[in-house]
Amino acid sequence: MQSMDNATILAIISSIMSLGGLVGGAIALYTAKAQRKNINAQGDNFIASGAKTLVEGAEVSGKMLLDRIEEIEHRYTEREKEFLEKEAAFQERDEAREMEYGELSARFKTMEEEMLQWKDYAFRLIYQVKSFGKDPVPFVPEELSKVM
Repeated sequence: MQSMDNATILAIISSIMSLGGLVGGAIALYTAKAQRKNINAQGDNFIASGAKTLVEGAEVSGKMLLDRIEEIEHRYTEREKEFLEKEAAFQERDEAREMEYGELSARFKTMEEEMLQWKDYAFRLIYQVKSFGKDPVPFVPEELSKVM
């Protein structure tokens, strides 16, 4: 009987060890499931953290872009204002030059008419002097400019 007892004891020990293996396997599966959930949670946290960093980066980039746009708009407005001021000043100078040109044109025309009258007068005087049998003084423009 003793051999049976040994066989029974071995069977019981074997059964207990098998049961221990089953319990260990169940514990391992449960632990693996918990670790998998933990790893999934860590992965989700990592993804969420990455997404948060991307959003913050996008906000900073967007703010920088808006600041740059405002700076460019400000410079454009200043340059446009400067251009309009210069254009107005140019327009004023142009109008003043046109008025001056008109005045000078009128003066030139008046002087031209006066010169023609003086020329006519000079021809009549020459004719009058010659009609008395005398020779008129010769016309030399250089001498005239020295006298006047």
